[in-house]
Amino acid sequence: MDEDIKKALWEELKILQTIIAKFDGFSFQIKNWFLLIFAAITGYAVVNNDTILLWVNFGIIITFYIYEITYRIKHVAFLERSREIQKWLREKNDVKNDIETPYLEKYLDKDIFLNLTNMYDKNWIYRIQKNIHMEEIRSKRNVLELNMLLNEAKWSLFQSRISFPYIAAVVINVIAMIALDIRIILKIITN
Repeated sequence: MDEDIKKALWEELKILQTIIAKFDGFSFQIKNWFLLIFAAITGYAVVNNDTILLWVNFGIIITFYIYEITYRIKHVAFLERSREIQKWLREKNDVKNDIETPYLEKYLDKDIFLNLTNMYDKNWIYRIQKNIHMEEIRSKRNVLELNMLLNEAKWSLFQSRISFPYIAAVVINVIAMIALDIRIILKIITN
């Protein structure tokens, strides 16, 4: 492997490690904010016998889960590129210079859209956007990004470090709702 290419790969790997660490930090912050808001609303709802707020919690759980998944989509691209570079540096094989860095824009190339027109014609989101006269490339990009989001969400369900806080929150919320209902029923019976 050429020394200039090897040096460039090491530099890119350092940059990728920093970006990956930042994405891990974002994920940690998302979970912290989620747990803080969830705990505050749950505590207030239980103390004040307010089941409506517990229903609001379900919306908060879904919102934060989707928010974290959108970060995961971008995070995975950087992780894959980092693994690819590490593999090259270990194997010391020749590397092609034309390999791009993993930004979302590389997946949104016009050539990709032209080849997948049949897939989009069957998609109801694409058809709705087409009917409201949205720019074709933009509507196809929206469909592709939604598919990426759903695919990442599907795989994230099986990763406990991602899905566990949200699943635990759903269980806690259901238990709080049942406890409030029992408390209200007992209060009615005793009066």
